[in-house]
Amino acid sequence: MNCLSSLEMGDHVFVVYSNEEAKLRDCFSFLKSGFDNNEFFFIMMDSLSKDEIIKRIAKKWNFGNVNDFEGLKDDIIITTPKEWYYPDGDFNTYIILKKWEFAFSNASKRGKRGLRAFVDVTAFFIEGLENALILYDEILEKQFSFFLSICAYKMDDIKKMTPQQYALLNTNHGIWVKD
Repeated sequence: MNCLSSLEMGDHVFVVYSNEEAKLRDCFSFLKSGFDNNEFFFIMMDSLSKDEIIKRIAKKWNFGNVNDFEGLKDDIIITTPKEWYYPDGDFNTYIILKKWEFAFSNASKRGKRGLRAFVDVTAFFIEGLENALILYDEILEKQFSFFLSICAYKMDDIKKMTPQQYALLNTNHGIWVKD
């Protein structure tokens, strides 16, 4: 996680993972840094259930038990891509940006220094929404400086991208490959 620890508020990067365990290790470590820094945090993934995410956070962050995690429920959003981006099947950028504004406002009101997000984008490739994701991320990054985010890509999904998709992703945000 050494290169990810150098990120600052306003950074928006894409990390390519060759395996699930590396992705999860970085996710929980990255978010723990935000927790320690008094930041609101956001986890979006399908590979673990919300209950499993909470159990892992409680264990990795040395909470006594899952019930001790309950005090954080106003400082965290745990969701899936479908729930956040296209709950009714429609990927509507305006609605999504409003959700982010609400999350930023809530974090600010709670005295948080920023919002830290770890987003697993695998579902976008499964749903055929990779073009919408790439274009949306370009808009999102320009909107918010109160935001530090990592979008986690699977190496297999990157290999499926067209040269144009890959170039746009790399030009706009840069890609870090992790093992």
